[in-house]
Amino acid sequence: MTWGRARCALLAIPIRPNIRGRAVMAYDDNNRGLLLALKYGDKMEGVSTMARWMARAGRDILTDTHIIVPVPLHRWRLLSRRYNQSAVLANRLAELTGRLAIPDLMVRVRAT
Repeated sequence: MTWGRARCALLAIPIRPNIRGRAVMAYDDNNRGLLLALKYGDKMEGVSTMARWMARAGRDILTDTHIIVPVPLHRWRLLSRRYNQSAVLANRLAELTGRLAIPDLMVRVRAT
């Protein structure tokens, strides 16, 4: 699907998503353990800290952002992990910034 054909399901009008991003840390030997602990180890202790880092790094993006949509997991991966770590981060980031998180706005249909 191309973005030019994306439509709002509620209003049936064309939409043009403004997708931008920032990295808050390098994925290297120093940070790998923290990220993998959240992703696979059910270690939620760092979520608030990571969300604050995300808010700081994305300050310019968040000024004109209304919703935060996390990357969805395929249902089989979600079952094996029990939760979507990007949804957890998106929810906390939304709480910190006064934005709306919509974790189930997108669905991953292919198991990648």
